[in-house]
Amino acid sequence: MTAAPHWLAARLVEPSRAAVWFAENDAERGLTQAESSGVSVFRAKLPEPLTKESLLDAVAGVLAFPDYFGRNWDALDECLRDLTWLEASGIVLVLEGSRTAWQATPEPLGRLISCWLLAAEAWSEEGRPLHLVFCR
Repeated sequence: MTAAPHWLAARLVEPSRAAVWFAENDAERGLTQAESSGVSVFRAKLPEPLTKESLLDAVAGVLAFPDYFGRNWDALDECLRDLTWLEASGIVLVLEGSRTAWQATPEPLGRLISCWLLAAEAWSEEGRPLHLVFCR
């Protein structure tokens, strides 16, 4: 008997313009199920202290951005819309330690969400999932 899909897994394998999720401790099963369905899952611990620069570096590092990445919001937009170097049919970025980061420095995370949603819209038009998951 196969376990029913976790609520998060069911969402992460589908292209969506609403591509930002906040998950509690139960997220691991959903992430594992999504990955076994063919979506590539990348994980990063949010840096402390969180700044625009440290957030951009963390995202760029885990998603292996090219050397030409300009470490600014426009460059983030460009790279998130591309991501062809990852050769993935779908991508999930999991940012861990988000509770502390949201309490201390919400502005860069809000800007990341804005960039992410624009990229997710472009990806969804191509039928590919691009999701961002904030975990405790």
